[in-house]
Amino acid sequence: MTARLRSLAHGWRTIVGTSDADVEAMIRRDGIDILVDLAGYAAGQRLPLFALKPAPVQATWLGYLDTSGLAAMDYFLTDRFVVPTEDMASFSETVEYLPDVHFCFSPAGLDVPIVARSDMTRLTLGSFNTWTKVSDGTTALWSRIMREIPDCQLLLKTTQLDNPATRSQAIERFAAHGISADRLILETTFSPARSDSLAVYNRIDIALDPFPYNGCTTTVEALWMGVPVVTLRGKRSVARAAEAILTVAGLPNLVADDGDAYVKTVKALAEDRIYLRELKSGLRATLEKSPIFDCAKFAQALEGLYRNMWRNWCSSHS
Repeated sequence: MTARLRSLAHGWRTIVGTSDADVEAMIRRDGIDILVDLAGYAAGQRLPLFALKPAPVQATWLGYLDTSGLAAMDYFLTDRFVVPTEDMASFSETVEYLPDVHFCFSPAGLDVPIVARSDMTRLTLGSFNTWTKVSDGTTALWSRIMREIPDCQLLLKTTQLDNPATRSQAIERFAAHGISADRLILETTFSPARSDSLAVYNRIDIALDPFPYNGCTTTVEALWMGVPVVTLRGKRSVARAAEAILTVAGLPNLVADDGDAYVKTVKALAEDRIYLRELKSGLRATLEKSPIFDCAKFAQALEGLYRNMWRNWCSSHS
C-alpha cells in the first residue's frame, strides 16, 4: 500500500521517529496549504504536531469519528448520518459534510468469490471487529441473541484473540451470560493475503456490529462478501458509522433503534432462511451500485471541500 500511494504522490515524507518540531519545520518548508489528519487518537497519532499549527488549514478525517478537541484543528470531514446537524455544536472543528457517506470503498482488484453455504442448519453469527469494540453491553446483547437462537454459533475474528489472556476473557464474558465456549469460534485476523481474510465471511450468515463504537471497514467488507450486518443506532458519532453505511447502501431496515429491535432484526433474518439466502446473493451487487463504490464522485466531492476550505482561509487573510 505504501508503494502504491508513493507512486501516486508528487512528494513523500516519512516522519516516523521525527520530532514534532522537525516535522513542523518540514511542513512549512514544503509549503503545505492543507494538512489532513487520518489517525485521530489511534496509536502513533501526531495530534501534538497539529497543535503547533504548521499549515494554514488543518482538517481531521476518516481515522477517528469524533472531535479532536484541538483549537488548531479547523475542520472535521464527515457525513450527515455520523454527525447530524444538531450534534455540530459538540465539535471544536467546523463540521463539513461529504454528500453521501464519509468514505468510499474499492476492492482494489481483489477477486474473492461469494460461496453460498450449502448447509445453514446451524446459523453462524460473526464479527471481525477489534476486541476492544466489544463492550460489556455488546457481549450481553449478543449473548441474548444466542440464547434466543439456540442453534447458532458465534465466530469472532480479530488479532487480539491471539493473546491467551484475551481469549480466556472472551470465553468468560460470554459464559457469564450463559453462553458456553463450544458455541464460540475464536480466531485471529492474520492471513497471508487480504483475500484470505475476506473469504472467511463465507462462513458467516449474519454479521453483528458492536456498540457504542461501530465497525466501519468491517461493515463494508461484510456487505461486499454478501453478509448482512445488523447495527444499533447510537447517540455519538462513533456509534453511527454503520448506520451511515447501511442507509446509503439502501439497507436501513438493518439499523435498530434499541436493543430489543436489534435482537428482533437478527432473529427475523435467522428464522427466514430463504429470505436470508436471497438477501446474501444480492448484497454485493447492491453495494457496488451504491455511492460507497463511486470512488470518482467521492474524490471530486472531497477535492471540492478542500477547495472551499482554502477559499475560506484566503478570504479571511489579506
